[in-house]
Amino acid sequence: MDKNPQRYWLHILLFVFTVFTTMLAGAELATGHVWLLNILDDLGLMDKEPDGFLHFHEIWKGIPHSAAFLAFLTFHEFGHYFTSVYHKVKCSLPYYIPIFIPILTMNIGSFGAVIRIREVPSSTKKFFDIGVAGPLAGFVVSLIILIIGFSTLPPLEEKIFSIHPQYETMYHRIPTGEELQYYPGPQEVVNEETGEKEIYPPDGYIKIGTSLLFELFKWIFATDPNRIPPDFELMHYPLLFVGFLTLFFTALNLLPIGQLDGGHVVYGLFGARRAGIISRVTVLVLLSFGGTGLVEFSGWDQLWGPGLYLMFLVFVFQRLLGDRPWIWIVGGAVGLFIIQGLVNFLSGGIEPGYVWLIYSLLAVRLIGLDHPRAHYEHPLDRGRKIVGWIAIIIFILCFSPNPIIAVEGLLP
Repeated sequence: MDKNPQRYWLHILLFVFTVFTTMLAGAELATGHVWLLNILDDLGLMDKEPDGFLHFHEIWKGIPHSAAFLAFLTFHEFGHYFTSVYHKVKCSLPYYIPIFIPILTMNIGSFGAVIRIREVPSSTKKFFDIGVAGPLAGFVVSLIILIIGFSTLPPLEEKIFSIHPQYETMYHRIPTGEELQYYPGPQEVVNEETGEKEIYPPDGYIKIGTSLLFELFKWIFATDPNRIPPDFELMHYPLLFVGFLTLFFTALNLLPIGQLDGGHVVYGLFGARRAGIISRVTVLVLLSFGGTGLVEFSGWDQLWGPGLYLMFLVFVFQRLLGDRPWIWIVGGAVGLFIIQGLVNFLSGGIEPGYVWLIYSLLAVRLIGLDHPRAHYEHPLDRGRKIVGWIAIIIFILCFSPNPIIAVEGLLP
């Protein structure tokens, strides 16, 4: 009797919820309207229906986002699943993870999907095949999404003005990022308690990053460059936004760390010892990307932030170096901290990449740095080695140092 029977009802239920949350998130992104305002209105907390109200009939506009994102997740996870079945390795069906947090500025509707491998693959070949199949299957879907997205761009101003009509009245065109950061200038608000005027900067904006492959597809498939949206409006284009996100998620999965898909790849290509070294170097690179912007010294009253970050570095280095003497651990953390401070100072300021700090923490606490050894370890054949190097190239092409950047509004 199977000790871990498939709970089909749970997989179906999670999938249905994920369809709903990704549609809702996609409708918010496509229209620029907010579902949370519905709740506030129903509770009687709104004096009148706001301009940013997401109507029920607008939810269908989230279908392109939902369909594209779920197609990627499904192909990725079933790539793992069918390869596991082929190698007779017990595993679960995909668990989709729905998520929608109304207070977030930008939702995507899901934390992805996972399958559970219920037994350790017995050989290097099985580890490699199961690990690489998911990213390659999902990557093909990402390419199709981007090709369609860049090939079917609508007229730029018509699209953007339908979402931000204030651009047309305030600027008579689509503004630049700098204009959004400063205009309409300081907001004067009277404090009801003190009667004094308080000045607040503009809200700022969010812009989407890029990757080598995203830029290449933009160059090849965008038939009219004048229709390409600026980076701070990209989230309103479902196929472009999902295409970029899925490239980024492919890169995340192909990070050569522990038991991630990329960890399986480097384990198969280079063996357990070298894979462990590559995993640790990768975490150091992620720390460099993520934390450099945090190391700045603007006064004694501002040192608590860098101080906390230094403590974080010591914790991560302790996990990276294991049983090494504490002088190595503290010395490594302080050395990286000083280098990051110098780089940040000489560059004039770098945007922190918090996602990479979070991923570094996940790597040393949950994912693990060392790949488990298979019972039968043997070199991969030539075909698998070629596929492994292709996966590494895909990782480089899809990687984005800053996938999503929040730009603060500033006073002139």
